[in-house]
Amino acid sequence: MILYADTSAVVKALLLERGSSDVERWFRAADEVAASVITYAEACAALGRSTRMLGPDDATLAASLAALDEQWNEFFVLPVPERESGQVALRHGLRGMDAVQLATAMDLRALARAHAPLGPIPVGMCVRGVRGPSGAVTRRLPRSPATWEPGRGRIRDVSTGASVRADLSG
Repeated sequence: MILYADTSAVVKALLLERGSSDVERWFRAADEVAASVITYAEACAALGRSTRMLGPDDATLAASLAALDEQWNEFFVLPVPERESGQVALRHGLRGMDAVQLATAMDLRALARAHAPLGPIPVGMCVRGVRGPSGAVTRRLPRSPATWEPGRGRIRDVSTGASVRADLSG
């Protein structure tokens, strides 16, 4: 399976916080981990913010950034689908970066379906949740990798196969 990871998943793989062990397990189980090109800058910002909140510690930040660089070199990095991101933001009332993450994951899924010679390649999403314009989480995704089913408005849990209605309209 190709696992699409948003910034929160990448950061959880680097810092010890709630959900880190789940993310590490999903990363190990994936054949490939993919991320949007924006994820690197967002992860750097999150690591810097975490370091500032815990007190200035240049050594810890340097170690975290080195781990991010090492991890990033292993990722399949995807470009930003600008127009699709805008359409997703408008259609679902999402904030900009959440729309970019979701549109990028949807593009990856379409690419995997179109170019798989022996049938579709499963694409899982490892994301924190989708935020509406107010910043409130409008839908938390399952605690295991999930696939977004565009056009159906459903999120499918990869490990259990359960499907839930995703109300992303805010």
